[in-house]
Amino acid sequence: MKTIISILCLLCLITYSEKSIAQESKSSLLFSGILSHYIRSGEKSSVEGFYNYPVDPGLEIVYQYKLNNSFFISSGINFQHGRIANYKHSEDRLRFNELSIPLVAKAMLYSGIKSQFYISSGISLGWLTGFDWESPDSADNWKRVDYRYDEDDYSGDNFFIDILFSPGVAFKSGKNGFSVAPYFNFRLNDYWIGSFREKFYYGIKMNYQLNLQKK
Repeated sequence: MKTIISILCLLCLITYSEKSIAQESKSSLLFSGILSHYIRSGEKSSVEGFYNYPVDPGLEIVYQYKLNNSFFISSGINFQHGRIANYKHSEDRLRFNELSIPLVAKAMLYSGIKSQFYISSGISLGWLTGFDWESPDSADNWKRVDYRYDEDDYSGDNFFIDILFSPGVAFKSGKNGFSVAPYFNFRLNDYWIGSFREKFYYGIKMNYQLNLQKK
């Protein structure tokens, strides 16, 4: 009997929740354009072609599920292109591509008729998928580094883990919506390019939310 009563109470709660969200979809796809900046761990250089403040593009597609009016979870795939130039024992510049899988929880702090304010946090697991490494020669022409012989910096470890944090503002547009969210990530575990950059990096995401039709 207690089990039946519990089930009935749960069904009533679900029914009430469905009415309270005014036919909004519980699931959605988020398509994001990203701009990211990685911070060098050393000094700048005056050599022409040195990346002084690189900002690079990325893309993300995630599936988001609405647990209730205030909480969401999401996961998907993220592709990020990046550049870093550093001057420590030598001048180096690198271009790299990363592929990762984020797992994120989002909490709605304010929800109005047309706008919302939220924070999100999570973890991301990823891999380096390709890179170019260059250093200048005596004439300051950038030449590709044969990384196989640079044992001080290069290793075959390409796996990383990020801690994710982002506040954001969302705007409703018909059945769908869009949002703008600066982000601040901390690389908990980096691969070998971590010797050229700091663990903290940041950027901004511009998201388009496509709400899926309820079955």
